[in-house]
Amino acid sequence: MATVTVLCGYFFNMLYPALMIREPFYDPTKSYYDNYTDGPFGLFADGTIFKDEGEKAYEFYGHKIHTPFGIPAGPLLNAKYVKAALDKGFDLPIYKTVRSGNHGSHEYPNVVPIDIEGA
Repeated sequence: MATVTVLCGYFFNMLYPALMIREPFYDPTKSYYDNYTDGPFGLFADGTIFKDEGEKAYEFYGHKIHTPFGIPAGPLLNAKYVKAALDKGFDLPIYKTVRSGNHGSHEYPNVVPIDIEGA
């Protein structure tokens, strides 16, 4: 999972090099519930829609897509986050982690940075 998140960040930086990242779309200084109700933040909340141009060059489970990467379920808390990800050009937003029962989120801080040597 860490590799996917790092790669997504890498590709996002490639797509939006002049904009990188002033404010995260999931605010780690807020609780999960504050992020859920008030987010997304930063570039994901600016209202700008990224327009994919050209032909869709990749295939994912039989569907043609522009980019073969997306955002994992963790930071996409609800439909507002998914729509923001789609609006910013991510073709593969993963909305929900499937569980066999109800499980509340961890208390603050529930998202912490990782440090990957050599990255």
